[in-house]
Amino acid sequence: MTSHLSILVDAIIDLQNNCPFTVWAAAFLGGGRRLEYGDTWKIEPDTTASSTKKVRIWSRTNCNFDTSGRGQCQTGDCNGLLECQSFSSIPPNTLAVYALNLFNNNDVLGISLVDGFNIPMEFSPVSADECLLGSDALRTS
Repeated sequence: MTSHLSILVDAIIDLQNNCPFTVWAAAFLGGGRRLEYGDTWKIEPDTTASSTKKVRIWSRTNCNFDTSGRGQCQTGDCNGLLECQSFSSIPPNTLAVYALNLFNNNDVLGISLVDGFNIPMEFSPVSADECLLGSDALRTS
């Protein structure tokens, strides 16, 4: 799964499944989505408040959910819910984390394997200028 952070005025997180299998992306704060190969999910955290915004993003695999959004995942499960309400996932899961408006308005991005590894993940910042110039910074393989 590829995650790109585009900073314009607010932050936009674009998640893209580059795996040849279904990935069930999860985010706290943000919910969850089923992503087939090539599918994307845009997360737009509210950065209008002056406080720090922290988000965790991870991928779940081999999931089954019913029409009400209840089910289970083999990896990265979050209390049996499609729309994750908290970060209480079952390892292993590769974790992308970011914090916006940290000390002196700095942003911090990272990949963590503290909860194990379930799929490869890339997390890269993209500036507004790169997006406007038409570079392929938003497309990685």
